[in-house]
Parts: sequence; C-alpha cells; structure tokens
Amino acid sequence: MAETATSNNTNTEHKSSTQQPPSLSQSLTNAIKLVESSPSDATEALIALQTNVANASIFSTSDTLQDVSTSALTLLSIEHHLGMSYLNASTTSSVTRKKKVLRALELFHYYLRQLEQLGVLEDEKTVLKEYHDILDSEEDNDDNDSSNNHNRKKGIMMTGAQIRESKIQRFRLKKQTNEELQHLQALQDRRNRLGLDDGEDLDGYDDESLQRNLALKVLKCCALESLEEIYSCNKEMEMIDMAIEMEKRREEMERHRGGTGVADGKVRITLFTAQHVLIYFFMVCRIIIWFGRGLKQTIF
Repeated sequence: MAETATSNNTNTEHKSSTQQPPSLSQSLTNAIKLVESSPSDATEALIALQTNVANASIFSTSDTLQDVSTSALTLLSIEHHLGMSYLNASTTSSVTRKKKVLRALELFHYYLRQLEQLGVLEDEKTVLKEYHDILDSEEDNDDNDSSNNHNRKKGIMMTGAQIRESKIQRFRLKKQTNEELQHLQALQDRRNRLGLDDGEDLDGYDDESLQRNLALKVLKCCALESLEEIYSCNKEMEMIDMAIEMEKRREEMERHRGGTGVADGKVRITLFTAQHVLIYFFMVCRIIIWFGRGLKQTIF
C-alpha cells in the first residue's frame, strides 16, 4: 500500500516509525497470494508476520481507528487470511481437519472483534448486528448444552428463514462494498494516469484519504467473508464430528472383535466408507459454495 504522505517538517523519529509497515504490508501481499495455491506456505508466512507485527508494537489495545496509520491498516487483516489458509490446507484425518477448522474459527472471531473494537465497522450496522447475533446464538447454545464433547462453542442456533435472510443481506452488502471498492480503485488508477501530486484532490480525495478509504473497504470485504466462513465452519464441524464418531465406533468394534475375521473386515469397510462419504459430501458442498460465490460475482 502507498506510503502515507508526510510534510517536510516531519521529524526523523516519526519517519522511521512509519517506514516499517509498508515492508510488512508487502509481506502480507505476498502471503495472500499463497493462501489458495500453497496454504501451508501461506500459514507459515502469516504466522511469522503476526510475530513481526507484535514485535514492532504497531497496534496496542488502547488504539482507536485514528491512531492506526494508513500504511498499517491492511495488517489488521492478517488473522482473516490466516484463517483462510487453515481452511484451504489439506488434511489426512478428520481429527486434524477439526483442529484446523477450530483454529480458523478463532481467527475469524478475533478479526471481527478487533475491527469492532477499533471502530472500523462503526458504520456497518448490518455486519455488527449479524456478528452479535452469531455470538448470542453460540452463547445460548453453549448454555443449553450441558455436555462438553466438542471442546468448542456449539453451532449457530438460527432458523432456516433467519439464515436465508442474513445470507441475502450479506450478499447485497458485499456486492455494494465491492462496487465501492472498485470505484476507489478506479480513482487510484486515474490519479496515477494524471500524475497528480499527493495533495491534489480528485473527486474529493487526495492521495492519503483515497488510500485510507481503500484500505478500510478491503477490511470490510474481509469482514463479510469472515462472517460467511463462520457459518460454513460451523456446518463443517457438524460433519467432522459425525466422521470422528464413526471412527470411534469402528475402533471399538475392531477392539471387541480382536481386529480379525471376515465379519470384522466387512464392518471396517462399511464404517470406513460411510465416514469418507460424509467427508467427501461436505467437500463437494464447499466446492459448490465457492463456485456459487464466483458465479455471483461474475453475474453481478
């Protein structure tokens, strides 16, 4: 992201403190490119980036949105992209997949909570309401569930009509946000073509305000994606828990039968097949969801 414009009388100490975020931002850009093509490499890069940002003390718990420099805004999205890299990673067992999905859920919640605390979503009442509805639903479900089998907050307790309505609202808002983002990107292209100075206005934006609004729109787009993934992850967890339960039953049957005999082999094959049918079914559903998103973006 472009460096924040500084005046000639800016002291040396301030300059040195604002030089680090752009290099970190470039590292983030490079890592994002790997999230789909090489999620394991993306995960490693994003975790290292988390450490570097923490060591540089770029953010603090007392920060407001005004305290965060424009060049550092994109670094707020690290947790969102890290969550996506965990979801895109391949796994060899349902237990391992569960750990990755749980970690992704934690990261999506952290990202949305951080945006809310900074006030990034202050004008996005629909997003905040939906996120709070999710939190309230998970909390109510946790209170109503006396067991602790899953070691996590239970799925989102919403009716089918509520889920459909929130999905429609989220789609419309995402479409609107993407259009606003494209408009700002077009303004940036025009500024570059015209060779305007940083302080010159174009459609009400100088370079600093345009860069800041661009960064904020990207964060809001990621917030909407995080909401979508929270819903998807909770659905996936239901499938994974079913698969894990089948694994346990298979192991118990094998243990009781001593792991030998033709009958044991039939049971093992049956349970193995049923478990993987569930996993493959959800994988297909997830592919359809991703395809649907791309198709919607193409149509609209």
